[in-house]
Formats: sequence, C-alpha cells, structure tokens
Amino acid sequence: MDNQKRGTYREQFESALKCESLEEAELWMEKEVQYYVEHYEKQPIEAINIIKVNLGYMAGYYDDATAKKIHRLFNAVHPIFGTSTYHRDTSAEEAFKIGKELGTRIKG
Repeated sequence: MDNQKRGTYREQFESALKCESLEEAELWMEKEVQYYVEHYEKQPIEAINIIKVNLGYMAGYYDDATAKKIHRLFNAVHPIFGTSTYHRDTSAEEAFKIGKELGTRIKG
C-alpha cells in the first residue's frame, strides 16, 4: 500500500512494514508526517509522535521480530510496554495486570 492512500491503522502499519532500510523508513515517515500536517492540521513533531505511537501499538499485535523491526526502522515502541523486547520480557499475565491497572487509573 502506498502510504499516500489512507485506510485503517493496520494498513498504515503494513505500509510501514514494507520499508527494509532506514532510508526507506525515513522517506515513508516524511510522507506520512506531511499527510498529517495537511489533513489533520498537526505540527510535524506532533505528527511524528502520533505516528510512532500508532506503529509501536500496532507492533504489539505482531511477533517479536516485527516489533524489533518497527523499533529499528522508526524508533517506535509500544506506548504502554515500552521497549521492543516486551514480547519476550512481559508475560500474558503481566500484560493483563498492566492493562487492568491502566484502565482503572483512566476510568478514575
């Protein structure tokens, strides 16, 4: 998918995954940021932060190798679990507990 076309976060993520080098990732990010600036009226730094959070979050649905690739190419990590190694370092039980605690704090 060309990142000039817009669809779901999954489609955005899959287009990012097509990048194989830092140069490709940088070009992809530049185009994505420009879209956010033009269509969502975001400042470039805000657009970069949003995109990185989205990529890091989506990587949580994929395997360890994919999370590491997203971290390496885009310096993006999961917004809750952090590092690109959380697949290996966080058990399902720990992830559930963290999610439950976060949900409780947000709910108030």
